Amino acid sequence: MNADLVIANPFSFQLEVESSTANPKGFRCVISVEYEVYRRRLNLLISDNWIEESVFDEFVQQVENLKNGSSVEAVLCDSDRELFYRINDEWIQLEVNKLTMGDDLAIKLAVESTPELISLTLEALRDFPKWW
Repeated sequence: MNADLVIANPFSFQLEVESSTANPKGFRCVISVEYEVYRRRLNLLISDNWIEESVFDEFVQQVENLKNGSSVEAVLCDSDRELFYRINDEWIQLEVNKLTMGDDLAIKLAVESTPELISLTLEALRDFPKWW
């Protein structure tokens, strides 16, 4: 995976843009998540996600506000509202809820948040190569 956005901690969250053409749903991307704890590893590859540019921009602003203490939570979600990346003072979490014809998938990964992790997340978001 040739990631455009890499947030290394507390778990690896990588986002690769697949399509950046003008689309009301935003940009299409693949998200890869890796988490290792007690010699066990979770690898998750989530394809065909659409994230609106304005939602991404708002998330970056929310993380900045969270770092400065003027916000309590930052949330990035896909256009279908099936994938959520949330950050607050207590937790950093990824939640995936895919509901399709007869198949339901629900995954929630939550780890403790720290001011340092919030700062590292903000740095990674600022390094994202925006084209809009």
